[in-house]
Amino acid sequence: MKKPNSAHVYLAAMLSILVPAPARFGYTLILVLLTDVTMLIASSLRLGLKKLHINELSNFFLLATMLFLAVLYKILISAWSPLIGMILGFIVYLVPSSSFLVGYILFEKQDTNGKPLNENPLVLNMASALIFTVSGLLFSFFRELISFGTISFPSRNGLVIYKWFKSMSNEYTSFFATIPGAFVLLALIFAVITFVVRKINIQRRKR
Repeated sequence: MKKPNSAHVYLAAMLSILVPAPARFGYTLILVLLTDVTMLIASSLRLGLKKLHINELSNFFLLATMLFLAVLYKILISAWSPLIGMILGFIVYLVPSSSFLVGYILFEKQDTNGKPLNENPLVLNMASALIFTVSGLLFSFFRELISFGTISFPSRNGLVIYKWFKSMSNEYTSFFATIPGAFVLLALIFAVITFVVRKINIQRRKR
């Protein structure tokens, strides 16, 4: 099965896990880290199953492992910081869905003719995870900065919040802290990225 366009995949991944999350960089930092760890473990498992020629049950093992990890993450987060565990709630269980969308966990990368490419899934997925991590953290960073004029980091007692700009937190900018505001901000970022990528592609074709 062929995955959709990569740009739309990253957008879908952010919609599934970052938009419903609270508009705090500290929470996104945890969710992105968990997504990266999930992709690392799932990619390593897929590579191992491939070398052992266990193909028929590979998807079952991968799904079971990722669901187990989601439950384990919830337990560990609640044990480390009950407040963060309570605030994140069900969002932690969405980590596997982001991993499915970002990486080639249950799919094989294909060329333009639809033929599978013989690439190392670990290297391929971690490269995708890096792109998702950078874009997701930038999205959350600017979302919190625009909404509240702050930047936050996780701690055992909740979040450590640093105030940057007093004038940036008002009834207008705080709209971006809401889910509709997150959709708008993500759409704007996606439009800018798409525009830049198209311009780059046009310049390459001219050469």
